[in-house]
Amino acid sequence: KMTELEADVEQKTGDLDMLKIENGQLKENLTTTSEKLTEVSTRCTEQQFKLDEAVIERNEKVASYERIKRERDELEEDFSRTKSKMREAENRADDLERDVRRANNAREEAEENLVKSKKH
Repeated sequence: KMTELEADVEQKTGDLDMLKIENGQLKENLTTTSEKLTEVSTRCTEQQFKLDEAVIERNEKVASYERIKRERDELEEDFSRTKSKMREAENRADDLERDVRRANNAREEAEENLVKSKKH
């Protein structure tokens, strides 16, 4: 009976030693995994920061583009209005030139009529 108990104790002691070795290896694996996780976590945080910066930069560029586009649109409208006013001014100038020619023709005709009436 004693031999059976001794054999059982010896077996369980061997099993315990094996579990201690396995537990040590698991602790090493856990430590290594924890270190890798910390490293990857740090890289992830750095990448997120870079991504956030890139998004901010992109948003600033989009806002800048939209400001420039608005400014261009306003300038195009101003150009169009100015061009239209210029055409109106040219038309008024043409009308005034015609009026001046008519007035000159009327004056010349009046002068001729005056000369003719003095002769008669």
